[in-house]
Amino acid sequence: MQMEHLRCKKPHRVRNEIRARMLAYNLIRGVIAEAAIEGDKQPWKIGFKSTLTTVLDMWPVLGLISNADKMCKVLLEARGW
Repeated sequence: MQMEHLRCKKPHRVRNEIRARMLAYNLIRGVIAEAAIEGDKQPWKIGFKSTLTTVLDMWPVLGLISNADKMCKVLLEARGW
């Protein structure tokens, strides 16, 4: 997630940047958990990097879907889980 180099210089902005990255990390982990439940797999067998890549690749399509269940199904089908 490229946290080796933070762009902000002021302490409150650094905290905000770290919080935003932790939020993104937890959201991707949530996608992994949903995929594991839906695909009847172990969550630790689904890679973080591959999930992040899939979400980023599917971002334009996911923005058009308002139903969370349908969104999970599209992601699962995209990765072949």
